[in-house]
Amino acid sequence: MQIPFNALAHESLQQIRDKLQRVRRAHEAAGRPAEPPKFDGPVESPRPDAVAWEDTEIDVRRVVL
Repeated sequence: MQIPFNALAHESLQQIRDKLQRVRRAHEAAGRPAEPPKFDGPVESPRPDAVAWEDTEIDVRRVVL
């Protein structure tokens, strides 16, 4: 049995070329700058509530990075 290496290599090359073109188009579309957000004025941070902060519990076992 003889394996058609030339046909197999040509088909593989076409698949790689198609995949690279799709990836390149995806990167170009993602790299386009979007409209900058509109500035509505200064941001006011809420005043911290000491009692609420003391009651806050953070379970670090559930944090997913």
